[in-house]
Amino acid sequence: MKHTQSVDELKRLFDSTAVPDMDVKDRIKQKIAMKTRQREAVHMKKRVGLIVFAGIVMAVTSAFAAITVYELKSEKGDFVYQVTKTTEGPQLANESYRDKLNKVRESLKPGTASAVLVVDKENPENRVSWMQQPLTPTELSVLQAEVGELYTFPEKLEGGFAFTEGLVTHEVIRGDMEQLKQAMVKEATDTKKDVVVKELELSKTIEQAMGAYKGDKGEIYITIDNLEKVKRIGSEAGPNETVEKIKINNKDALYHEQKMEETGKVLRFIEILKEEPTRLMVSIRTTADNVSKQDLVAIAQKLK
Repeated sequence: MKHTQSVDELKRLFDSTAVPDMDVKDRIKQKIAMKTRQREAVHMKKRVGLIVFAGIVMAVTSAFAAITVYELKSEKGDFVYQVTKTTEGPQLANESYRDKLNKVRESLKPGTASAVLVVDKENPENRVSWMQQPLTPTELSVLQAEVGELYTFPEKLEGGFAFTEGLVTHEVIRGDMEQLKQAMVKEATDTKKDVVVKELELSKTIEQAMGAYKGDKGEIYITIDNLEKVKRIGSEAGPNETVEKIKINNKDALYHEQKMEETGKVLRFIEILKEEPTRLMVSIRTTADNVSKQDLVAIAQKLK
């Protein structure tokens, strides 16, 4: 990652939309978004519409046959993370629909969020997407000040990987989203607009944060998901992905390998449930050819 391009690369890292000739690192964000999309809150009410992570859009429909289910559970038994091995991958919305959503995303200022309605044949139910443009601090002290006591990002990782960039998203205050949707649909009808945008308020609660690290072997990404208000998460592992339950410091964790059809590269990542002082999912990810499973395990074992 060149320093002059690093912020843009990190934004693209959080992109979950499959487009031609994309950087393989976009797939890291796609996997994170798949997990985020299927969150269920404490009352187990699924979010309405498309869940969009870090300001870049993903429109996914899942149709699959389950093979195996892998789980990570909290010690108290009040949280479950479930990965379902599937025979089919996600089906992405058409390019025109994605382009309209991404144009809105590109217009957002860092640290802001909006609800977006695209009137399109790909959206017959008038689903409303909410997207957020993340903060992208380039100094560790700035990232840490933003994240606070939620998590401590190290300056270096085991193996000599040094911090280069960060990303932070906050929880969106959605309010009565059904009422907002009805108002947006009415505006689209009255004005004949095919895209309607309404700004949303962000809370001070961190939803996700990421630190990027670079070393001689390539790049590593440490991502945290704040699960304080979440009771269950579901994720799907397609036919090009293997999942294995492993131990990190005597605790259950999941190791994934996902082959990218476009490039032949392999995305490797470990997911660890951290419960104190706040429940987090910590992920260590890479697409670097020279970073092995053993390297990721060694990094995971040293993380606090």
